[in-house]
Amino acid sequence: MRQWIGPLVSASVVMAGLVGAAPAESRSPVDGVTPVSAAGVLGSPDPEVVERARQAPLVRYHRDLPGGAYTNMGNSGGGAVIMAFAALAGDRSVDERLLEQIRYTLTGGNDIAANGGYPAQHELQVTAMFAVVKNIPRIWDRLTPAEVERADAMMRASLVANAFTTSDNNPFVLAGEQERTLDGDTNVGRGWNPNYREGMGGSVLVASAYLGVSQAKDFLESYDHESFAAHLCSVGLDNSCATFNWKRDHPESLAPTGEQIESAVHDWSLWGVPIEDTMGLAADLAFYTYGRTVACGLNDGAGIPVPEAPGGVAGVIDSGCEGLPNLGQPGMLLEFDSVDGGGPRSATYYAFGGLKPSLFVQGALIANGLWERGPVSDAIAALVAVGSEDLWYKLEHGYRNYSIGRYRGIQIIDDPGYAPGFSYVRSLWRDVLAPYHGIIPSPAHVVRTFDDDVAAGKLVGTGPGESAKQRLEAVRNMLVEAARLVTNGELDRARAKLSEARARIDVTGTPEPRHFVTGDGAGVMVGLIERLEKAIAAS
Repeated sequence: MRQWIGPLVSASVVMAGLVGAAPAESRSPVDGVTPVSAAGVLGSPDPEVVERARQAPLVRYHRDLPGGAYTNMGNSGGGAVIMAFAALAGDRSVDERLLEQIRYTLTGGNDIAANGGYPAQHELQVTAMFAVVKNIPRIWDRLTPAEVERADAMMRASLVANAFTTSDNNPFVLAGEQERTLDGDTNVGRGWNPNYREGMGGSVLVASAYLGVSQAKDFLESYDHESFAAHLCSVGLDNSCATFNWKRDHPESLAPTGEQIESAVHDWSLWGVPIEDTMGLAADLAFYTYGRTVACGLNDGAGIPVPEAPGGVAGVIDSGCEGLPNLGQPGMLLEFDSVDGGGPRSATYYAFGGLKPSLFVQGALIANGLWERGPVSDAIAALVAVGSEDLWYKLEHGYRNYSIGRYRGIQIIDDPGYAPGFSYVRSLWRDVLAPYHGIIPSPAHVVRTFDDDVAAGKLVGTGPGESAKQRLEAVRNMLVEAARLVTNGELDRARAKLSEARARIDVTGTPEPRHFVTGDGAGVMVGLIERLEKAIAAS
């Protein structure tokens, strides 16, 4: 079920089990080199983006709103999350607006519908906000006990709804039948594209961050549907009250019964990963969402023939292919090379639909101390760095979107329907989350990848016999030394050592005397080293 990302994902991590990653303190560094990054410090969003978020309309939810997302803020949303991270960084200018949004969301008829399906990706705009703001006493302590009770109930509703639709024990999944949400919507599949996976699986993670993992687990294990559905109504959460009572009020519908919901969530896991394995769940999501190799478009950049598209080609960047960063590197968002009912699909709006919830979830986990620093974190961060840069570059140069068997026009970075959302998500990664990860990819991640590719036969020495092994070791020593220099803050010397290592790797398949290493993984390794050099230069 899981799609691994070749050379970037450490084989040793996979063998140890990404779905059961060891605690950070039990992991061994690479030859004494620890991942280099800031001391777990989240950055602050761009002030101009924060002000844009502060001036934006409030987010509202209701099933009668058009578009199927149950919200007035779909593609343009994300401002509430940006304000939450600004407040977490100490910006008090957003406090009153955040309180206004929180109380608006907790007003019956504005609350999330919590059906566990397509809308989940958009509900993360507020559920992630709640998970972050709960860590800001100057704001959270101003809520009344009744408001906190409603917030807790809303987050539990999100937890249950999305635990149901994603559960390994979902009765419709087990029977191989059409899946459905709590309100009987059949536009859902737990194995569908990233906007569904990140939205639904991510909502379980964000609710766990808000409630606490053990509390979330206990709530699911003892979940009583009739009692909780009544509670949602009693606290005035009208939308989720309607959702959780859908089968009772619409017995002819395809909605699951209370007993079916209970059986799905009592012993919850997703693809065999239990709720307490936060990083395993996060890895499953990320390695799928960022599961492609960077290219200018479909068919290795050639695109797909479509008469009405510019130049007769769609599913491809409109200009600037020759300057596309990270070409051939893992980490491109899956939706630049996926499929739908019309065949191949390649579209910026779908790619963005995976990136946005992915970053909301990651931010909520980090803010609540659930993000474990180590090999899994390094691998995810390296992929996100590539995927986000790739998306923004393609939007800046225009992308000829193709989906449902048709050319869908050229989308650009200032698309009026998406531009606010683009700016929120871009700042969330660049200004808030990337500083937390520090140098991306970390030097230790580069060394681990080198080791794994050698073990897998993707990197080999260029000389005969024992000399081949010695040459591999020489290049590895350069990478380890570069990592040590970064750790010590000697960045210029580190870059020089990385450049030396890169020059010893042949990517043509016909090594010259100066080359020590070659193989199928050489191109990815050289690109990884180049990205580390670039990250060091920018730090």
